[in-house]
Amino acid sequence: MAKDLGVNHETLRTWVRDAEEAARPGAVEATAMEKENRQLRARVKELELERDGRQAHGRLVQLQ
Repeated sequence: MAKDLGVNHETLRTWVRDAEEAARPGAVEATAMEKENRQLRARVKELELERDGRQAHGRLVQLQ
């Protein structure tokens, strides 16, 4: 079927999986929550990198 549609079989499998997940009750709420969680994790990582950079800079200043 993927060949008939002109797509890779893995692409079709992803589309089917996504459609099945979207059909689950409460899928919209779960998807919104998952999106928010991804955004929050990215923000935490960004802040941790910023903090680590400041800590490293502080150690360098102390050594001078």
